[in-house]
Amino acid sequence: MKWRNISFIEVEEALLQPDKTEHFSAGRINAFRAIGTKLLRVSYVEKKDRIIAISVIDKNKQEVEHAD
Repeated sequence: MKWRNISFIEVEEALLQPDKTEHFSAGRINAFRAIGTKLLRVSYVEKKDRIIAISVIDKNKQEVEHAD
């Protein structure tokens, strides 16, 4: 998160009040939240008494890869 300039508070906000969620197999969930100029995607899994964040990305700053 530090390298991507995303704060813990922003991640917490995306998890607690997502604009959109996507559910995948094995229990993985993506939570999306627009915060200012950022569009955060937090990938996580829920365990008994906690949430484990797998990755956090600002989708507005994600580089586009080109196939040659």
